[in-house]
Amino acid sequence: MSDIQRSAARILVRDRDGAVLLLQGIDPVRPQDGSFWFTPGGGLEADEDELDAAIRELREETGLDALPRRLPVERDVVFPFLEDVLHQHESWFVVDVERFEPDTRGWTELERRTHSAVRWWTPEELAATSETVYPSDIVELLRSA
Repeated sequence: MSDIQRSAARILVRDRDGAVLLLQGIDPVRPQDGSFWFTPGGGLEADEDELDAAIRELREETGLDALPRRLPVERDVVFPFLEDVLHQHESWFVVDVERFEPDTRGWTELERRTHSAVRWWTPEELAATSETVYPSDIVELLRSA
């Protein structure tokens, strides 16, 4: 396993009723760990800043072409993924939208291998679920956004 340092943009895509759009994924190297839900977003490419990455990731992962606003939230997380351990510095954004049906045609080859579903979650559903959701404090993050 290699240690990889990277910066990432994560986006809360929130509808007018307060539900948030999450993606379901799995690490194909660790299928025994099961699936997990997470926000759209991902690593910055060489020529991008955080906002550019947020806009690109929104378009790729949801089909949404929007300008998110930055939140005063930054986090450092460490997690295994594929054959690596990612040390990721995250900048968080939010975009408020009318609920829409996500378009996944922009998913990269890697996303097609690791993403399995897209779903809107209410804060109440998130608070009650036994499924794994990242970040684990997403309900509080939604309230503060």
